[in-house]
Amino acid sequence: MRKVLSILLVLFMIFAFVACDPESGDSSSTNPESGDDTKPGTEPEQPTYQVGKVGPAGGYIFYDKGNDEGGWRYLEAAPADLRVINGVPTVDATPELYQNAAPEDQYVIFGYYRTTPTGDDVFLNGTTTYNAENCTKTAVGTGKANTQLMIDVMGDTAYVHPSYSDKKEIKSAEYAAKLVDQLTYTVNDKTFADWFIPSFDEVQLIYQNLYLKSLGGFGAFSYASSSENSKPDQGAGTQTMLIWSFLQNDWDVVFRGSAARVRPVRAF
Repeated sequence: MRKVLSILLVLFMIFAFVACDPESGDSSSTNPESGDDTKPGTEPEQPTYQVGKVGPAGGYIFYDKGNDEGGWRYLEAAPADLRVINGVPTVDATPELYQNAAPEDQYVIFGYYRTTPTGDDVFLNGTTTYNAENCTKTAVGTGKANTQLMIDVMGDTAYVHPSYSDKKEIKSAEYAAKLVDQLTYTVNDKTFADWFIPSFDEVQLIYQNLYLKSLGGFGAFSYASSSENSKPDQGAGTQTMLIWSFLQNDWDVVFRGSAARVRPVRAF
C-alpha cells in the first residue's frame, strides 16, 4: 500500500511541475512583450466605422455604401469647411488664423470655363448643352470624378468673371477644385490628401446625416457641390453650380464666380 501511495505522489509531483512550466504552455497565449493576444492564423480586429462616427481622417462619416465595390465603402466629411489661409487651403479649424479668417478667406469660387478667353461660358464638355456622359454628375459616388474632371478640363487656372463681364479674361489659380486637390490634413501622424468636392446628392447626405444631428460643426449655410447646374428649369446652367441650403433645406445655384462655402470629403 505504501508503494502505491509513493508512486501516486511521484506522479502528482511530475504533473504539477509540467503544468507550471512556462516553456511548456500553449504558444498561442498572450505575449506580455508584444501585447498581442490573437491566436496564430487570426487577423487583428479592424476598426468598425459607421455613419455618425468619426472616420480615419478626423471628420464624421456620412455615408455607408454597404460594400467595397470600386475600392471604397464610406464617405467622410472633412472636420471643418475649406478656407484659404496665407494662400494655403486648410480644414484645420484649431489655429487662430482659421478662426479669425476674413470673410473672403472663408469662401472659394468655382471659376468659369471657356474654350477661348473671349468665348461663351460652357459646360465642362465644351458646349452650352449639358450631357451626363461628359459633364459632372449629381449621384452619390460621383463627387471624386466630378472634381477631377474640373481639374483636367480647366487646368491650373479658371476664369473669375462671366463671359459678359468687361473683366472676363481675368483668371485665378485659387478655384475650388484646384484648392481641394492641393488640400492635405494630418491626423495621428498620417496625412490625408485624397479630398474632393461632394456631388449634389452627397451634399444632401451631409445635410441629412450630419447637419440635422448637430455633427461636424456645420453652419446654417448653403454648401456647394461639384455638380454643374443640369436642371433644365433653372437658367444660366453654364455659369452656375448646384448647392444645398442647410438653412432652407432646399436646392439652389451659385454663380461660379461668386463666393461659395465648401466642405471637402473623402472616400475610403
